[in-house]
Amino acid sequence: MNNENLKNILIIDRESKEVLNEPEIEIDEEAYEEAVSKLVAELISSLKRGVDLKNFNPRSIFSWKKTR
Repeated sequence: MNNENLKNILIIDRESKEVLNEPEIEIDEEAYEEAVSKLVAELISSLKRGVDLKNFNPRSIFSWKKTR
């Protein structure tokens, strides 16, 4: 195991349950805004079509869909 692998592991104190190494996550604001817009558009479109929202997951919303 190297230092790069340690970035993917959360270390939690056994007794206090406190996270000892908070991850440093950088969020691309443009990508985040685009993803939220796409999610909202898909949800509104599905509601209009009467689709059951229980079957939604990130893969079904964000996967590439063939156009006719």
